[in-house]
Amino acid sequence: MVPLGNVLTIVGCLGALAMLPHLIKPATMCKMFLAEKFTTDPTAEKQLTLLHFGCFANLFFLAITVAVMGQTCPCLPAAGAFVFIIIMRLVHVAMGFKGKDADLIGMSKKPVMMQVIIGTILIIVASVYIILASQDAEYLAFAKEMEDSAFDKMETSGPLVYFIIAVSLFFALMSAPGMCMPETMCDGYMPSALRLADKYARAQMKFYMVFQSREQFFWWLLLAALALMSPDITGLCIVMMCSAIFFMGFCCHCIVNKDVYGFALPGMLFWLISMALILGCTGMGLLLM
Repeated sequence: MVPLGNVLTIVGCLGALAMLPHLIKPATMCKMFLAEKFTTDPTAEKQLTLLHFGCFANLFFLAITVAVMGQTCPCLPAAGAFVFIIIMRLVHVAMGFKGKDADLIGMSKKPVMMQVIIGTILIIVASVYIILASQDAEYLAFAKEMEDSAFDKMETSGPLVYFIIAVSLFFALMSAPGMCMPETMCDGYMPSALRLADKYARAQMKFYMVFQSREQFFWWLLLAALALMSPDITGLCIVMMCSAIFFMGFCCHCIVNKDVYGFALPGMLFWLISMALILGCTGMGLLLM
């Protein structure tokens, strides 16, 4: 049988490893990515670094979700969704190089092209195995069995499944405006950021906001789909709990340093409370399964 699941897990792990330097040294990586037009304003520098960190944190957890998906729900639609997400990511990067604000964003070619090369390799590998799996009778029989057993979990964990789907779709909708109204979203979270930043930092902040919002949108949609399609959602719940703990820490950092970053307190409190609810409800749901 074509090992599509193991390939997705390996691809997800490699993707997560590629994101780790951006989580460990966000300031260094942000300056490297935007070296041509990086701001000299200390406040804008901190804000850009935080946006860079938040964006790559979303990419990291998306990659981890794909790795878990490979062992819990390695179906063709989910694998195809992963390929689509990576393609859209590369399209966004291309727009950063060739779009109307490309001269203001000033992305450095070498470090960004390294990410593009990694993304292209992941697309090619995943696509090849998707095609092979779609033509393999043994895999198709396995996928049919997995599809038929997907709703058996509803007997023991129906409320948890509905909770994950509802929460995921809600936050997907919450993320969508950032893709088409980045200025509004930036003003909502950091009211003074765009007003005080120079034209280069302003364009870079909007670029990161669109990038992060798109990745969040697709990640939440993927979580909702996996909650429905997976025969066993235990791994998915663990990913959600780990991401909730991580982003609770992120929110606490932003709240404590709100004067440094210029954050509006209500927005961060909303995300902190939301992540705490996701953590508590998902953990309780696992205990009751």
